Amino acid sequence: MKIAYTRVGWLILSALTVAWLADISTDSLMQITDCELGLSVAYNCDQTIGSYFGLPLIGVLALPVLLCIAPAVYARPGAASIVVSALALLFIIGLISTVAGSSKPDMPSVYIYLLPVVLIAFILAATNRWIRSRYSAVNKHAEGS
Repeated sequence: MKIAYTRVGWLILSALTVAWLADISTDSLMQITDCELGLSVAYNCDQTIGSYFGLPLIGVLALPVLLCIAPAVYARPGAASIVVSALALLFIIGLISTVAGSSKPDMPSVYIYLLPVVLIAFILAATNRWIRSRYSAVNKHAEGS
């Protein structure tokens, strides 16, 4: 297995992230607010996330996709780890935004949906690190023989 395969993995993850985030934009605001408690009356709780936030949501959702593309384009040691850290930070921002500010929907709340992306990105980064270490060990062994 070569490093090129992990690049393909990151591109597949970015495509899956686009599909996942497009799907969550059709979820209702109940997923990211306190609507289910019956406390909010300032907006329609049955409204979809995409229709509530409109076009600016595309910019917010593009950030995780661009982060997933980065290790495929810039395949350097550590790039994947930085991307995983950034995705995890976005997830934490979404979690805090959802829990602390749930009386009125805000766009960072959608980042709470990134947990599956973070987990898959972690697996890809770990695989990438393992392949690099194995590849360098094989090269050192071949040079030493």
